Amino acid sequence: MSRSRKNVAELPLTVYPEDERLRNIGMQIQETRRLVYDGGRVFTPDTSLKRIIGSLPSSGGVAFLSEGTWFINDGISTSRSNITLAAVVPGRTIIKRTSSTSTADMIELTGTDCRLVGLRFNDSQARASAVVLKGNRGAVVDCIADDCYNFVTISGANWCEVRGNHVISARNRGVDATGTCAHLMLDSNRFESATAEDIYLGDSVSSTAIIGNILDYSTGNISLRGAAAGIPGIMADPDYSLGLHNLNSMNHANVTQRS
Repeated sequence: MSRSRKNVAELPLTVYPEDERLRNIGMQIQETRRLVYDGGRVFTPDTSLKRIIGSLPSSGGVAFLSEGTWFINDGISTSRSNITLAAVVPGRTIIKRTSSTSTADMIELTGTDCRLVGLRFNDSQARASAVVLKGNRGAVVDCIADDCYNFVTISGANWCEVRGNHVISARNRGVDATGTCAHLMLDSNRFESATAEDIYLGDSVSSTAIIGNILDYSTGNISLRGAAAGIPGIMADPDYSLGLHNLNSMNHANVTQRS
């Protein structure tokens, strides 16, 4: 929905003050319309993502994105918290970068409690991440990456989740956790191809669950530091990888414990 158009929920209704029955009907319609509007506005690609985010209340809100393609020339970043961008039809809302030489991340969310749901990313040229989460409790859920460099980077944020996504092609990493991240949930993701690691946890990442992922289609692998307390499968003996292997579909030998 274009920002230049008046939203239907904001248009006044004609209420008939002389007829109580019509007045009550009008008020009921107005209330129903308000409840639908409060569930989140539906936008089409003629409104940029930056403007969509800016149109949400200062306290946060939900924006539903219709089928279609949103073009991003370089990258967008927002410090807003409590925002959700969700596809009306999962996988049919495409976020595509037009710049071919960018090193900027496609979407960077630095606020807390931000969510991306059901979006499809096409970032075939840049050497950056499709999504970066820098705020606590961020989430990327049920998204698809047709082509990207890194799919999701979690940078110094806690309690984030990357769940139910499908990475068709990553020219570097699928999920890259950096900085002092903790309490991450990485589950139910499918990785078809990643040139480097499917899941890479930096040296200071701790207390993270890696559960139910499919990583063995194209020799997928997990790399983490041995001292990462709380990560399933980490033990003091050479059998450390058994837990991770049992909780994910992957080759046992492709769990790397860095010293």
